[in-house]
Amino acid sequence: MRWKEDLVWNTFQQIDADIILKIKPSRRQANDVLAWQPEKSGSFSVRSAYKLALNELPDQCSFPTTSAHPGGDDPCWPVIWKSLVPPKVKIFAWKAVRNALATEANKKQWGMNVTGSKRFMCGYLNIISNVKYHSTEDIIKGKRDIDPDKSPPQQASPLSAKRWTKPPPGWVKLSCDGSVKTEDGTAGAGMVLRDEYGEVIFSACRQLLACDDPFEAEAYACEDGLRLALEWSEKPIIVESDCSTLISAVQATTQDRSQFMHLLYEIKLLVNVSRIVSFVKVDRSQLGLVTASQTLREQKLELIFG
Repeated sequence: MRWKEDLVWNTFQQIDADIILKIKPSRRQANDVLAWQPEKSGSFSVRSAYKLALNELPDQCSFPTTSAHPGGDDPCWPVIWKSLVPPKVKIFAWKAVRNALATEANKKQWGMNVTGSKRFMCGYLNIISNVKYHSTEDIIKGKRDIDPDKSPPQQASPLSAKRWTKPPPGWVKLSCDGSVKTEDGTAGAGMVLRDEYGEVIFSACRQLLACDDPFEAEAYACEDGLRLALEWSEKPIIVESDCSTLISAVQATTQDRSQFMHLLYEIKLLVNVSRIVSFVKVDRSQLGLVTASQTLREQKLELIFG
């Protein structure tokens, strides 16, 4: 289903028409839902409401305040916040100017039980000391975690890429990837289905038209790959993607309200067939396919069966 572009252009102003035409309509003419525009997910959040309220406030707010400089023009603040020191030092200086440090005098003024706090901290330090010096099982009791003489853990080299792994017996594995070229707005999708022996059942790649969002490209790659996988294999499917946001959205049980809700709905319909479909988040190096970026470079449409 597509927009009647001539009608949209003739009805709305250009800036509004551009935004409307970017919305992907439902192929099944599903009902619309209310969405919270300031949040990308379409669901209301206190954080987005707070940011929206701040943006709506004038630069010089006239609300009553307890500050000695209600206009925010205290000469101390630029000195503190623009100083070339670590953030924790800035916070400490800010608290010191506002007399908000947790000194013993302030704690008493705030009604805190200073004596009780001291007892708690002393008891806590005694426990840590006992774990460090009197442990009979160093690793289990935590001595290794706080031992200052221990050598740092060995980290894997960032250059050693993880390799693709075969699916378990009786399963097939679908690797899908989407990519957007920000320079010119072109997008592409790639997908490969392999059996338990690592043999390719099919591989496909195509360009995506009117797609300028990386998440949308990943979703189209997943949808196209699932449709082909369900047609060319009767075994349970493991879907691999390097987009954790897409996997979370597909597995969510709540109503999706994002601008891609109809596309995600199509994927969920494919998942809810009489077949086991499992999603796994992997690194891009583990996808083991002709990436969507290569599809963009070569501008091709291919479907190859093993």
